[in-house]
Amino acid sequence: MADDEKRQEWARFRFEIISELLDKNLDRAERARIRKEILSVAHKAPNGETWQIAERTLNTWLARYAKEGIAGLVHRNHKCKGEMRALDEKTLQEAKELRERMPSRSIEDIRMHLGLVKKADLSKVSSSTLNRHLNRIGAKKGDSNRGGFQHFSKEHINQLWQSDCSDGIYLPDPTGLKEVRQTTLITFIDDASRYCIHGQFYFSEQLVDLLDCMRTGLLSRGKGSVLYTDNGPIYKANDFARICGRLGITLKHRQKGQPEGGGKQERHYLTIQMRFYKEAKKAGLSTLRELNEFFWAWLEECYHKVTHRSIGMPPLERWQMEEDLIVRISFEQIYEAMQLETRRMIDGNTALIRLNGKRYQASQQLAGQRVQVRWPFDDDTAVNIYKGGAKVERAELFVEKPDIDYSKRPHRQKKDEPKVLECSKQFRAALLAKFRNEKPPEDTSRFGVLTEQEFIYVVGQTLGRVIEEVERSILADAYKRIFPMDAEFVERSLLRAKAGKGERMHIGFYVKFMEEFKQ
Repeated sequence: MADDEKRQEWARFRFEIISELLDKNLDRAERARIRKEILSVAHKAPNGETWQIAERTLNTWLARYAKEGIAGLVHRNHKCKGEMRALDEKTLQEAKELRERMPSRSIEDIRMHLGLVKKADLSKVSSSTLNRHLNRIGAKKGDSNRGGFQHFSKEHINQLWQSDCSDGIYLPDPTGLKEVRQTTLITFIDDASRYCIHGQFYFSEQLVDLLDCMRTGLLSRGKGSVLYTDNGPIYKANDFARICGRLGITLKHRQKGQPEGGGKQERHYLTIQMRFYKEAKKAGLSTLRELNEFFWAWLEECYHKVTHRSIGMPPLERWQMEEDLIVRISFEQIYEAMQLETRRMIDGNTALIRLNGKRYQASQQLAGQRVQVRWPFDDDTAVNIYKGGAKVERAELFVEKPDIDYSKRPHRQKKDEPKVLECSKQFRAALLAKFRNEKPPEDTSRFGVLTEQEFIYVVGQTLGRVIEEVERSILADAYKRIFPMDAEFVERSLLRAKAGKGERMHIGFYVKFMEEFKQ
């Protein structure tokens, strides 16, 4: 009887809501106004809860009242409620066994197994019906991880940062290729205070965007000891791991297949989506700069200064309690650490380094060598070349010129003239003399007298330089004046000249010295 009275009370509640619409004398406009009012206000139900009536529900109540009167508004219990009509007991037990053997098995997998293996006809049984009856007999879907996750919170600020990416709102495409383009939000939050170290919207989700956001956070809030991220490509990049290592930050990744490990970051994004995104979409934003400025202002006033339920105080207040623990890093340290890195072979002919579709000019001394190349993640106008861990030079971006700069070509030595042998000369002279019936020339080789070519050769070897054409002419004239002389004389006189003035003087200086030395 009590149950009947309760259903009658609900029927009166429904009647009170629709009673104004039952007046047949209402015109169309007045009826529409009343409907709008009913759907817009909250109604207190018999169970004490506040109800917002849906338009579909209102139409159902009106239809039932028109057909059956107040009785149509009384909730009816199905006579066969809870009974199985399309599902037999044997099939249900087989489904239960499948669920018990593998608690994580889905309803669709159970349906497929019953149909293929057990040949059961489930065409008239919906997935929700099968799931409801399995739950009724205690064969609920299980999860080995349920209850295995624990809440944690670091004791001090900057002990642990968490970072993740999220889809942002749409903005007009600045490139003009599309009408609108979706943004990406990257944020870093402090675990202990829930303070947002830095967050920023970008038009892409690349490593350079992550590093740009991280650099701003490091400069403004100091260094976090540990960084906890998901397994996205930008977080798993080798360059990112190297950069964290140079900065002394321990990089940890969430276990794959366990999104629960990023609960704080996900809740942080949910707050932004539910509160900030709703306003940003209606704020008339047209550029990325406008979006970021609005976001930073919202963070400062509507997030950092509002009490966070998990910590019981505003994130800004919690952060300021331990500002003395912040470890600052200089811009120079961050610049040096946040460089991308690779290895390249420098072209042996042009001394050019090819990198990311661009070319950089190295010095001639490094041509053909394999080197380590580093460059700032946000500036590719030049690269730094390292060898053995030490920086050796900076290579600028190569720009092709309309003409060749011949001054940069390596110095090419002239080919040495064929070496003249005195014995060959003597053989030629003797042969010609015999042919002409003349007396053979005297053999002077036993005295060690130098020929003109031998004289020029000894001078060049003693001075350690290549004798140019003009210098050859000067030495040829000098040979006629100084002749005869041997190699010992030439070497001894030139060594004395070098001791006084070095080996880079004009050739005329050494000729004059030899002439004076012979007197």
